[in-house]
Amino acid sequence: MSDLNQNLTPNTNGGNDNFVLAAYEFARDNRNHGDATLWEMTAIVWGAQTLLLGFILEAMSKRSVQLLIVFIGVLGLVLCRFNYVVVRSRRMVCNLMNKICSEIETNTTKMVYKPQNRLDAEYKRETQSRWFNIVNWVFVFV
Repeated sequence: MSDLNQNLTPNTNGGNDNFVLAAYEFARDNRNHGDATLWEMTAIVWGAQTLLLGFILEAMSKRSVQLLIVFIGVLGLVLCRFNYVVVRSRRMVCNLMNKICSEIETNTTKMVYKPQNRLDAEYKRETQSRWFNIVNWVFVFV
């Protein structure tokens, strides 16, 4: 049994229940907040990249702004990389929070509904990651 499991398994007298509930709520709330923040940031970055692409398309035929277009293209690539790094980092944290919730649900007999275990069983893993990567790499290509 891992250290996490040993620390989160409630005592038979229920003395550890408040700690378990607090840990579960922290992990769930952290994951939810992280997901919401991540997708808001991604929407902002993709919106900015779309705006940059529009500027490039409008100014492409003007010889005087060719150097600026190169800089804007580099900025678009930096935004793609930034978005990718933040998404990967946040994904790692969210996966850890999901694992904590799942372990608490598995090791706590008093929990009746166990929503994280249901999500783990029914949610197709990597769906959002796959589509994020497709869209983000399309921006790199364009």
